[in-house]
Amino acid sequence: MTPSRFETSDEPMFVNILSNNDLHEMMKDFARSECSAENIRIWDCIQLYRSSRDYEERMQIAHYIYNTFLSIDAPRPVNIKEIHKEKAWEQIETRRMVGNLFDNIEEAVRECLEDICTRFLRTKEYLEYIELAKQRKEEQLKRESLDSDVKSV
Repeated sequence: MTPSRFETSDEPMFVNILSNNDLHEMMKDFARSECSAENIRIWDCIQLYRSSRDYEERMQIAHYIYNTFLSIDAPRPVNIKEIHKEKAWEQIETRRMVGNLFDNIEEAVRECLEDICTRFLRTKEYLEYIELAKQRKEEQLKRESLDSDVKSV
């Protein structure tokens, strides 16, 4: 099988997968089956935090991230060093949130996601998805070639 666009990008593979809606859901389902879906959820929330330019909205997202994934009684805790959680809380609590608020947490989650992705790439669902995408691309190229031939006649 030839490499897909997901396998040839400069981005880490999991970033490419999570940027595709279908594969994002497939990988989240896979992670859920491994009891590690919280890593994808916090990644998504951190990306939302980073994309927001409104301070109050960022504050709400930061509190949500902390309360959902980082606090002692978080309903969906992620497995990262306590020092990263404490530093994030300190910045949130004192309202000194800066752009790099979740950098250490994101880096720890990145490692988990790369590990999850490695296993996800071997799943039947992913391989079937890529094969189907390849077939669709080949069919599209054939149609375009036929259309070009017809137009030149």
